[in-house]
Amino acid sequence: MAENPTHKKINQKKMLPKVSLAQWQTTFDVINDAVSLLDMTGKILQCNKAMESLLKKSSKEIIGGTCQELIHGTDKPIKGCPILRMKKTLCRETLVLRIDDKWLNIAVDPVTDETGNLAGAVHIISDITRRKQAEEALRESEEKYRSLTDDVLDSSAVGIFILDSDFRVVLVNRALEDFFGLKRDEIIGKNKRQLILERIKNIFEDPDNFVNKIFAAYDDNAYIERFECHVIANGEREERWLEHRSQPVQSGLYTGGRIEHYYDITNQKQVEKKMKEMQAQLRQSQKIEAIGTLAGGVAHDFNNLLTVIMGNAELALMNVIKDEFLRKKIEEIKKAVEKAIFLARQRDG
Repeated sequence: MAENPTHKKINQKKMLPKVSLAQWQTTFDVINDAVSLLDMTGKILQCNKAMESLLKKSSKEIIGGTCQELIHGTDKPIKGCPILRMKKTLCRETLVLRIDDKWLNIAVDPVTDETGNLAGAVHIISDITRRKQAEEALRESEEKYRSLTDDVLDSSAVGIFILDSDFRVVLVNRALEDFFGLKRDEIIGKNKRQLILERIKNIFEDPDNFVNKIFAAYDDNAYIERFECHVIANGEREERWLEHRSQPVQSGLYTGGRIEHYYDITNQKQVEKKMKEMQAQLRQSQKIEAIGTLAGGVAHDFNNLLTVIMGNAELALMNVIKDEFLRKKIEEIKKAVEKAIFLARQRDG
């Protein structure tokens, strides 16, 4: 049933009390967006040339129709219809959707009468296809760049954390996953402080030292930090020594954040340990050699003393030929000296 022309004029006057339809048409025809005026039932009262171009219809074919009929090809409002939402909120409502090969942004603003009651709406359709295409191209470019970056970082033997200005984890490489026994999918986007307290600190032999040094660097974030940390082995990771080096990010996408590198220095620490053991062994052998040298000198002096004693014992025997008791005692001294000389010579080799 066609709308009563009188009612149509009344509705138009309520919506545009101070602007004639001709003025409205002239103004809105220069707008690139498709604009239409709707009454309370959602029927189109007026539209601009951009609306005609979008729908490929004349204004006569458009006026009196509804958005769902002309745009969506249905007799019922679509899911998330911004017109229905606007009637509830009395505020601008928007919806982005794709129709055929176009991306459209639909905005609906309320129009009130002189008493403040809802009288209709302004319906604006913006073709955002180029913007969407640019966003998609940018997204694909970012994914390609990220993929390339991930490939490069994943080929590195150095474990890497990259944090944004809120100290959330934005990138983790494969080496870091192996070192810490973590999965990047579980930690990307997490707050690093919270992550340290909940999952990271206890993998280290000295967790408190690790936390203190890292948090101090986060609090200041103006200097380069460097320290060694010992990772304890479990089923998800191996025991290893790591050298932590970190510095603030001063330019680029993550300015104000921080980049952390973890170098595996396990072999270096093992070599250092072996060197210390060898040095200890060398010091011990040097002590033994010194004792041997000292013992050799003592043995030489002892030999000399024994020779003197032996000589004196033989002289004494010559003077006590008739005294059997003394002779017997001197013979015992002589035998003891001979035995001592024999043992001393054995020690010298």
